[in-house]
Amino acid sequence: MKTSLVALLLALSAVASRQDAAMAQPQASQPQPAQASPSQPQQKKEIKDPAEYNAYVGAVQQTDPAAKISGLEAFLTQYPNSVMKEDALELLMGTYQQAGNQAKVN
Repeated sequence: MKTSLVALLLALSAVASRQDAAMAQPQASQPQPAQASPSQPQQKKEIKDPAEYNAYVGAVQQTDPAAKISGLEAFLTQYPNSVMKEDALELLMGTYQQAGNQAKVN
């Protein structure tokens, strides 16, 4: 009886250790999520000047393509170094395309 009990405990411990090893391997083989490198930190774009913010939001919220183009051009002229410059330029290009102004897109 003692022998069979010891054999059963050994078998259970062997199975448990295999399960632990099997569970640890997939976690070790999974790629770690990419972390931002120090040379390219993740930036949250935030407009700190209320007038700049109002100009950007006012331009972006326009539904008429001509009004949106006018607002974005005015924003970029007034705030050429804005943190939103790249976004504004992308929106402006898309709005030019929407308006059919291929001369400005090219």
